[in-house]
Amino acid sequence: MVSGVLIAIATIGGMYAVAATTASSVAGTFNASEMTSRTRNVDFATGIKRVTAEHKAARAKCTLLAGKPKRACESDARAKEQRAFKTVFQP
Repeated sequence: MVSGVLIAIATIGGMYAVAATTASSVAGTFNASEMTSRTRNVDFATGIKRVTAEHKAARAKCTLLAGKPKRACESDARAKEQRAFKTVFQP
């Protein structure tokens, strides 16, 4: 009787260990791919914020100018922003 109970407990314990190992390995794989996706999203958002901040700084320098030099400065700032966004949007 006692040996039967011990066998049952060992069997249940073994099944639990296998189930826990399988679940943790599946969860680990899911978290790794999820982390890669989140890292890409964070890098993308950081890139957009950086480009926007650089563009605002360039436009602020243009406010000191007037006429053609101001338009040229703003056009240059816009072109730099567009080139920077292309680097952010590359896969």
